[in-house]
Amino acid sequence: MDERAEIEEAVGAALSGMGLRGTIAVAGNAIEWSTDGPPIAIDVDVVLRQWPLLPAEMKQRKVGEIARRLVDAQRAAGPAVRARRASPGAPPARFWIWGAAGIGALALVGVVRMALPRLAGDTPPPNGVPSEAETARRDRLSRACVAMRDRLYKGASFGPLATEGWAVELWLGSRKGASLRDQAALQGAVAGGKLTAAGDPELAAVTDGAAEIVDGFTDEMGKRSPAWGGATLVLREGYARAFLEEQTRPRFVVMARRLADAAGADAGALYARCAHQTTHDIGAWFHGADTPTAMAAMIYQMGFFAEGKLVDRAALAAHGAAGGDLDALARAAKDAGADALTSAVTAQGGSVSTAHGVSLVFPLSAPMRAISATRDAARKMGVGVGTD
Repeated sequence: MDERAEIEEAVGAALSGMGLRGTIAVAGNAIEWSTDGPPIAIDVDVVLRQWPLLPAEMKQRKVGEIARRLVDAQRAAGPAVRARRASPGAPPARFWIWGAAGIGALALVGVVRMALPRLAGDTPPPNGVPSEAETARRDRLSRACVAMRDRLYKGASFGPLATEGWAVELWLGSRKGASLRDQAALQGAVAGGKLTAAGDPELAAVTDGAAEIVDGFTDEMGKRSPAWGGATLVLREGYARAFLEEQTRPRFVVMARRLADAAGADAGALYARCAHQTTHDIGAWFHGADTPTAMAAMIYQMGFFAEGKLVDRAALAAHGAAGGDLDALARAAKDAGADALTSAVTAQGGSVSTAHGVSLVFPLSAPMRAISATRDAARKMGVGVGTD
C-alpha cells in the first residue's frame, strides 16, 4: 500500500469511528471527503511530506487531526454538505430523492425572498458586517480555544486537543521609539495576507493561514512605555495550528530570531493566545540584547497580559525609568542578577541561549511554563505579586 492510499484508508477509518461515512481521496496536496454534496477539501501538504518519517503513534495523531479538520470544514460549509451518519436502517433511495427536491424548493424560495428586498429598493448590509455563518464559526472557534486552554491549565497534553481558535503573535520592540511596521524584513515576510518564503519557506507552504502586521503597542501600552516602538506579526488559522505542532514549532522560533535581527529589534516575544482574548497563555520565545532586556520582554508580555495579576505596578514604580514599563522591568532585572533570573526559566523547563543576544525558549511540551517563570522571576526582582 502506497503512502497516499494508507492515509486515505486511515482517515476513512477515523471518520467511520465518528459515525460518519463518505469517500476519502488524496488529490495533490489536499485530501477530499465526498459525501452527499460537494466534496470537502483541506490542505495536508505538510503531513504528506512528513508521513514517511513519522512513527506509528504520530501517524495516528495526525490522522485524528485531519478527520477533525474535515468535520470542522464540513460544519463551516453549512448543512448543504452535511455528511450522513452511517446507519444500518438508512431510508430508501426515494426518501433522498424527495428530500433533495424539497431542499431545492426551499432554496428557490430563499433566493426569491432574498431578491425581493433588493427589487423593492432596499440596500444590502454594509461591507464588513459578518454573516450569520461567519459569526457562528467564530463562536465555535472561540469555544474550542477556551476549552483547550482550560484543559492545558489543568495539565493536559496537546495530543487529543483541538487547536482551532488560536492566534500566534511575534512582537518586536525598538528602544528608538519608532514603529517597526515599515521595516523591509517584516514587510517582505507577508504578502496578500500570507507568510512568504522570506518569512519562512516551510511555513509559507501552509495554505490556510492568515497573516498581518500591526503596531506593536496600543495607545495605552505606548503611554506606559513612551521610549519604545515596535510591530507585531499576527498569525492565525493554519499558522496557529502549525505553531501547536511539535514538528513545526521550531520553525517559528527560527523565524522570530531572524526577523528580530533583520528588523533591528531590541526585544522580542513569541506567544499564543485565544484569538478573541487578550490573555497571552503560551509563551515560546523571549529575546533581548542582554538578560535584563530578555527578562523584561517575557515579564512584559506574559505578566501584563495574564489572566491574574503577576506584576505589582506600585513595586515596579520604585524602579521607574524614563522609558516606562519595559525600561523599569529591565532595570529591576539587572538589579536582581542574571543567574537568579535564568534559574527561574530553567526550573520551568525553558532554556537560555546567548547567541546573538539572549533568548529564553520554552518547549511545546511545557506550554504554560512561561507564565510560571514570569511569576517566579518577577518575585525575585521584587516586582511580583506576593513578593515578601
